[in-house]
Amino acid sequence: MKTAKFAFLIILGFSAGIAVPAAFAAEVWEGRWATGPDALENCGADTLDTDNGIVDLTSKGYESYASVCTFKRLQRTQSGWQAAASCAEEGEESSYNTTAKISMPNSDRLKLVVGQTEVELVRCPQTTRR
Repeated sequence: MKTAKFAFLIILGFSAGIAVPAAFAAEVWEGRWATGPDALENCGADTLDTDNGIVDLTSKGYESYASVCTFKRLQRTQSGWQAAASCAEEGEESSYNTTAKISMPNSDRLKLVVGQTEVELVRCPQTTRR
């Protein structure tokens, strides 16, 4: 009975426009992205141990070879999504707070702006990681 009641609340939340926990509703931009067409061949890589042009992006943050950011207070905006973020760069001993913005001109392209740095990404095809 609890499961049915919980499922009903989720459906009610969607129909009323109430925010649903991220565990139940993944953002359209979540997944693995490449820094350009040349990096698409690396989409199946098991790790981000090399500078292979791959970015893993979730509602909790993103990780690439040279940096990692944890999102706080992720929210939808008119032009996409925005989050307060705590980031760390490779070789740096401390993290810094900044703003991360995500927009999608189409379903296979994404623009990620972290602070003053902007990068255009291409969605990786569904692959099995090596």
